[in-house]
Amino acid sequence: MTSRRGSETGRRQRVADVVAAQIEPLTRFRAQDLRELGPEQDSWADITVTTRQRVELDWIVTAHPGALPEGIAACADAQALETELQARLAEAERTAPALIQHWAHEDSGRYRRLLPGGLFSSGLEAPLGLDETCPACQGRARLDCPDCSGGQQPCAGCHGSGRIGCADCRGLGRIACGACHGSGRTASASAPAGGTTDCQACGASGWIDCRTCARQGELPCPDCGSRGSRDCARCQARGEIDCADCQASGRRHRIGRLREQILVEDQIDIHHPDATVAALCARHLADPAALGALATLEAVRWTTAPFAVQATHRLRLPVRQVTLQIGAQPQTFTALGPELRVPELHHAASRLLALDLQTLERNALGSGRHVSEALQRFLASPLNARIAVIGQAAAAGDDRVAPDYPAQARERMQQAVERLWQQRLWRPGVALLAGASLLSGGFTLLTAPQPDWMLSALGGGVAAAAGALMLDWRLRHQLAAEFGGEAGAALVRLLRRAPVWRRGLGLGIGLALLACALLAWSATRLPPASTRIAAQQVEQQAQAQLAHWAQTGRDYRLRTYPAVDWLRARTEAGDLQAQQVLAWALLLGVEDRPVDAAAARRLLKALVTEAAPADPAVRIGLARATLLLEPRSVAALQAAADDLALIQESQVPEATYTLALLRLAPALVARHGTAAGLEALQHAADMGHPSACLALGRRLATGHGLPRDPVAARRYLGFAAERGLPGAQQALTTLK
Repeated sequence: MTSRRGSETGRRQRVADVVAAQIEPLTRFRAQDLRELGPEQDSWADITVTTRQRVELDWIVTAHPGALPEGIAACADAQALETELQARLAEAERTAPALIQHWAHEDSGRYRRLLPGGLFSSGLEAPLGLDETCPACQGRARLDCPDCSGGQQPCAGCHGSGRIGCADCRGLGRIACGACHGSGRTASASAPAGGTTDCQACGASGWIDCRTCARQGELPCPDCGSRGSRDCARCQARGEIDCADCQASGRRHRIGRLREQILVEDQIDIHHPDATVAALCARHLADPAALGALATLEAVRWTTAPFAVQATHRLRLPVRQVTLQIGAQPQTFTALGPELRVPELHHAASRLLALDLQTLERNALGSGRHVSEALQRFLASPLNARIAVIGQAAAAGDDRVAPDYPAQARERMQQAVERLWQQRLWRPGVALLAGASLLSGGFTLLTAPQPDWMLSALGGGVAAAAGALMLDWRLRHQLAAEFGGEAGAALVRLLRRAPVWRRGLGLGIGLALLACALLAWSATRLPPASTRIAAQQVEQQAQAQLAHWAQTGRDYRLRTYPAVDWLRARTEAGDLQAQQVLAWALLLGVEDRPVDAAAARRLLKALVTEAAPADPAVRIGLARATLLLEPRSVAALQAAADDLALIQESQVPEATYTLALLRLAPALVARHGTAAGLEALQHAADMGHPSACLALGRRLATGHGLPRDPVAARRYLGFAAERGLPGAQQALTTLK
């Protein structure tokens, strides 16, 4: 009994050792940090592997150019070749069952045996040949050229006539007289004023002979030399081309041989009480060849049939499950096979690294109260320390780490050390700037009644700059000593890459504080401006919110609205944009105010009359008001849906979501059904509308109007929860 318990303990410890060997080189956790939350659970996965091998026998004849090569038996004719191949095929088919049965029972206990190639055609694989005259060229080795006749082609320039039209006279043989311009009459000095006489150049005909073509109207064709034909470029004027079938040899041969093909089909059936374990086995045991190393063969059953063999392997795969708590994260590991191999062990290290990275990110980008402790824990990981020293090359080629993890870790470490540097610089920096300001003010008082303002500002600025440099040097050395080793030095190098702008910022702040101190006395004599500044800040904030609302977004419900009273004041002043935002605020009931759809409709209808009616926000708001005020009016709902359908293709997610709400209203559902509404809701969710994702996720989670799909529901609800939509996180938590 003692030895059995010791063996079980050793096997249990072996799983923990495997996990520790995986996480120790990468994370900050060690073997002593692993704690079992329960006893290991042993079970069996019943695996059935059915291997079907089908043999196909036939013969094939291929044609080749040239004479039959030496060493291949020649047949008298094609009939003799086919007869011999048929005889060989019949012999192979006759002996195939006996060969299959002999091979199947030769070593039936061997796992994963496949039929060897050439088993059925052994002794019959020698090729047969047939030498024959090429049928394409009838043994002449050449063919008539298809592009010409006797090596000549009609000339394309003259179309076979040998002559082309004259370009000067356009084929007429004569051209218009240049002296009389074709009229046959020219002006004469001897004639009365304005009179004309017969043209002497053309004999009063208006035409002269063309000298280019000698009155022929045609010229010899320059392309073919007046022959009307040209040499064929394909056959080089020979009228024949080489036969491609026999490669100009005049002979062709055929080779026939038996063809043997073995088709293998595998089917793996895995049964285990735990569906998760069965799915894990199916993912990692998809290759039948891998089962021989992981499982033990229990029984083999061979069945034979003509030209086929089937092998059934029944395997019992040992399965062990254990839950280990690593830090605060309980994780369940499943080991397979007699060697207790954990196939998805690499996820453990990646998950732990990701958790430390998230913790560091929250502290570096959040409150930063525990950024020092988070950074020290992060650097306790050997992998993170190597990344801090040598960068992304620390995890090159390691498939246990995500490809983008080194870059993220490097970025988060730099953000954390910069945040830590800023935290520790803040208080002494303020004291330094205050001291520099007091020094400048004291120097100003000492130089009264004629203070030297320039010398005072220069003294305070030099003191602030020197103090900032000394403080930065001291803080960097403190950080290097705090983290120690190469990682601390690497962090200091990361910090030194961007301290110049910080020093400049500190110097600028010091000079600004000095100027503020010098101007404070003058500011005390001015009337109080706090009330005016506060009003300006409220106005600027409201204007910024109004401009932010006007930008193209994905969900009107998630916008930040200005104060309703301010919007009313701006609306009364004639601000159309404020009027539109006020309508939406009344329509959605912001600032814990009740929804006033009637007032919202009046404001939006006024915008349709006075502003551009094609504004999607106005049309969507009117549709929402119709949905609230006239939920039972089929005509009103249908008109609003038809109006929104016109802007659906403009990729406005809110329009598509509102269209879905209209089509899913009970009045329209009773008449048209839910198909169109669900399609619009799916489209809006795919466009990234958070409210549409929430509605579609709830329907997929409960099966309301759609087939229940928990996986898709979790995806849509998770997207809505990431966008901060109320109720999305609760729906995601209750989803099973």
